[in-house]
Amino acid sequence: MKAVLFDLDGTLLSMDQEEFVKRYFHLLTVKFSKEFDTKRIMNGMQQGIYAMVHNNGQFTNCEVFWEAFVNASGYRKEEVEETFLDFYKKEFDDVQNHTSINPAANQIVQWFKNKGYMLILATNPLFPKEATLRRMQWANLKKEDFNEITTYEQYHYCKPNIKYFKEIIDKFQLNPKECIMIGNDVDEDLIIKELGVTTYIVKDHVINKHNKEVRADFYGSLKDLLMKLEHGEVEDV
Repeated sequence: MKAVLFDLDGTLLSMDQEEFVKRYFHLLTVKFSKEFDTKRIMNGMQQGIYAMVHNNGQFTNCEVFWEAFVNASGYRKEEVEETFLDFYKKEFDDVQNHTSINPAANQIVQWFKNKGYMLILATNPLFPKEATLRRMQWANLKKEDFNEITTYEQYHYCKPNIKYFKEIIDKFQLNPKECIMIGNDVDEDLIIKELGVTTYIVKDHVINKHNKEVRADFYGSLKDLLMKLEHGEVEDV
């Protein structure tokens, strides 16, 4: 193994994703209600997210988001972008109440880092960099510990599109057989197996929307993984 890909939300950052999303959109609505028509803003958000999830790779997720947002909301990017950025610097931190730190997360990151592995935070690139760095802080993670953090500014696909993972692998010229993906979503993270990457599904906050058989190579908690690493069982993750 030479590279480790980590999911963030529900994996390194403990959270109830449903409550997280609800609180996130509530706070965003409150933020924009002061100066904008929130129905138009939320419609723009909905269409922007849809555009990113269905991105064909011709443009970055950031570019397709804003094109869809502008078309759906009727607001120009210049009118609303500053409010979005201000939200991620201020109100977004209130969503942290629906997350918690798992001490094993940073210990696992440090273990792999100290062993010289390439570390990639393969979080679904639906968010701008500012929002991703905030969530990393909530998880007690440092951006300096990762060789790559996937955000909507530079990536052209989203999970569960296999091309998202292929973009990472191609960018760093990785051999899939020498990588492991550590995530919690059966649909979004296990898709990487199609490229030949080893998978570890974290059961702490596992998401299995369609009740599929969990065909991960390994299945356990973050604590289980940390214990294996500390006992020299890395080859038997």
